[in-house]
This record gives sequence, C-alpha cells and structure tokens, in this order.
Amino acid sequence: MICGVFLGGISSRMGEPKALMIAPSGETLLARTCRVAREAGLTPVLVGPRAEIVARLDDDELSLARVADVENERGPLGGLVALLRFAREGHVLALACDMPHVEPETLRAMWSARESGAVVAPRSGGDTWEPLVAVYEVARVLPIAEARLQEGKLGLQGLCEACGARAIDVPARELHDWDTLADVARSQTPGTQKS
Repeated sequence: MICGVFLGGISSRMGEPKALMIAPSGETLLARTCRVAREAGLTPVLVGPRAEIVARLDDDELSLARVADVENERGPLGGLVALLRFAREGHVLALACDMPHVEPETLRAMWSARESGAVVAPRSGGDTWEPLVAVYEVARVLPIAEARLQEGKLGLQGLCEACGARAIDVPARELHDWDTLADVARSQTPGTQKS
C-alpha cells in the first residue's frame, strides 16, 4: 500500500522548495503529507530528484524509501513511471507534497475505490483531473505511461484520459495546492478556493 509523495520540481514560482515550507499544522508540508499517508494506512515513499530536500530531512523522513525520476526534467510523469516500476504490482497512490489540507479519510476513501478504474482521481473545476492525488493500477497504467514518456507526451491530464480515469469526489479545500505565495495566503483562509 504505497503512497508516492512527490517532492516537486524547481518551485520557480514559489522561490523555495515547497516540501520544506510550514503547513498550517506547524509541520513541514513534507512531514504532514507523510503523516497523513501513514494515518491512512499507506507507506510513504519519496519521489523525485530533489537532493537539497533530502539533505534537510529529519531522521523520520530519511528512513523512507526514495525513488528518483526515470529521466530528469520530464515533469511528474517521469516520477510516476519510476513509482510504478518501484511498486511492480498492485496499486499506488500518488500525492503531491504541496497539498496542506488533504486528510487521511480522503486517502482511505480513494484507496477503497482503487478497483473502480485504472486511475481514480478527483476533478477540480469540473473537467481537470488532479493526477497528483490519485490512485494508479500498476499493470494497466505503467505501459501507457512508459509509451507516453517515450513519445514526449508528458502531461498527466492526457495520461488520465488515456487510461480512462474514474472520478471520485474529494472536498474542494483538500485539493488546494501551493504554487505561489498567493496560494498559501488563500489556502489559510477558510472557504476560499484557488482561482
């Protein structure tokens, strides 16, 4: 029951590694994401090449398995392919580390729905998949993901469509991610949504 915790890219819009920012809970975003995954009964595995983050992890996070992207600068698809190869079978839950309001109950509900499709993911804005808070079936998704990576089709939206993703309801607040400081401010105000 693997939860791949995606450390993120270069964070150019934020200006600092998002994984090490402090969530409203007082933990780093990374520590909170790993805790929530564990509380959902999942085993967190760090995904991504962020050496500067790994160098600053605490002892608990350092004990986690780490999976490097299969190819540098290929976006989250490279990390997802690496995670699926690491798991080898069954299902994985992919979770971005910059979503400070995701709750264990939501992850448990998603995991329980894993048999309903090759990809089970929420939608935001009605038509946009949230592929970094999603469950993937290794056997069905990996060949498609590898082929798309080779073809340079790096978008996870396209992968979700190609795999016939099934939608699952998730509270909108839990889908807020932090890409900019404005997102951080909005996320800490109850009832607001990312525009």
